[in-house]
Amino acid sequence: MCATQDFLMSGRQGWLAFLRKSRPDPKEIVVKAEYKGRPGEVGALMDRLDEMVTIDESQNDIRTSAAIAVDFCDLLFESLDADQRDGLAAAHAWWNDGDVEAHRKFVSVFADVIDQDIKNRTPPREAALNRLVWCALNVNSPFCSYAAEFVTGLGKDAGLTARQMTDVFAKYVPGL
Repeated sequence: MCATQDFLMSGRQGWLAFLRKSRPDPKEIVVKAEYKGRPGEVGALMDRLDEMVTIDESQNDIRTSAAIAVDFCDLLFESLDADQRDGLAAAHAWWNDGDVEAHRKFVSVFADVIDQDIKNRTPPREAALNRLVWCALNVNSPFCSYAAEFVTGLGKDAGLTARQMTDVFAKYVPGL
């Protein structure tokens, strides 16, 4: 299959558009295979989340994604550096007590950290830890299957096992 992909992306403006146009190549033999799911335990977790989150009542709740990221960070606490621990503490303070000042400070700090991760090609594990802290501070993203997959991928890159992540998700996704 011949495909062209056009990407439009703007860094700080926060939008990404993806357009894919494809035309079948008449010379190419197309073999359809049944989808058997993603490989591995983490892939199976993502498949299950795709199935469950689309019917879950917590979908579009902005607290759920952040709560999952907070729990992931708590599991990884020993791996966090001082700034990440401070950011996690600010996330706890925001979600538990409404501490606006610390929240604003660390949203700004981790926006800069993530920009630097991209520019400096930070190793995946360290970048995943930074993004998990960012997700713990996030107050704008509703919970959906995409958000669930995103934090699952970050959790995997940060060193969490499928069992650890499943235990966290089970608190927030009924029936998992």
